[in-house]
Order: sequence, then C-alpha cells, then structure tokens
Amino acid sequence: MSSHPTSDRDPPLVEQAKDLSGAGDYEGAIDACTLHLAQFPEDARAFRWRAFALQQTERFAEAIIDLDRSLCIAPGFPPAVFHRAEALAALGHYNEAIDEFDRLEVAVPGYNTQTIAMFRAHCLIELERYEEALANIRRLPEGRGIVGRERTALLGRLPSID
Repeated sequence: MSSHPTSDRDPPLVEQAKDLSGAGDYEGAIDACTLHLAQFPEDARAFRWRAFALQQTERFAEAIIDLDRSLCIAPGFPPAVFHRAEALAALGHYNEAIDEFDRLEVAVPGYNTQTIAMFRAHCLIELERYEEALANIRRLPEGRGIVGRERTALLGRLPSID
C-alpha cells in the first residue's frame, strides 16, 4: 500500500474511516485511521482523514498535529493544507489561516476556490479587515444553494463600508 496521497485507491481502513466520517461516527473514523497508521505510519492520507475526524470533534490542535505529519510525508498535499488552514481559523489563528489559504491558491489554482474565499472572508471579518472580506465574499455566487446562503450570511456580518 502506497503512502503517496495521489494513489488511485485508499487502503481499506482509510476507506472505512471515510465511510464512518460520512455517517457521523468520527470516533470510529479516528480509531480506523489510528489502526491503519500503526501499520503504515507514512500514509499522508490516513493522517489527513484522522485530522478531518478530529476537527469534527473540535479537537483542532490534535488535527493540526496530524496535518503537519501529513504535510511532512507529502509536502503541499492540498487537502492537508486546506484542513490545516481551517483548523487554524477554528483556533483563532486567522492570519496564519489566511496565509495557508493564500499559499494553497497559488500552489493549486482552482482548488476549492469558493470554499477558500468563504473561509478567508470569515477570517478577515474576525480581523476587522472588512474591505478584503467583501472582496472575497464577492467571489461567491449568489443564490439559494449552500454557498449562496453563506454569502448572504457573510454580507450580514459586515458593517457599512463607505
């Protein structure tokens, strides 16, 4: 089993972890990844998926440790960079999160563009950098979908900008 994150198929325990996460069983997903990592400690994907489950249980500092491990094994692995930025933002490290999102957009143009703009806007609002936040919000489509509703909610958090 390859540890490289671009392999076509994930190992069975990592697949199980993804399924468990999808079903909302994050502790089960953490356990499945931990079992896999005991046997294959250089699997960047397993660290990334365990970190995802840790984030869902609001264990953001632990998630960052796993994401750092993933990135040591596979530098620049886009999902690990993305989730690391997300975890940093959840811990209130907004400037660091923005820097991670910026690096990801440069390294992998087009990767989760709308989601990155949405998270960056959240961070910028927390930092009271409203004009920059507005520029990111304007990158989001209007409409009734999840992103459109998030766009509306973000606009509602902005003060009047002259």
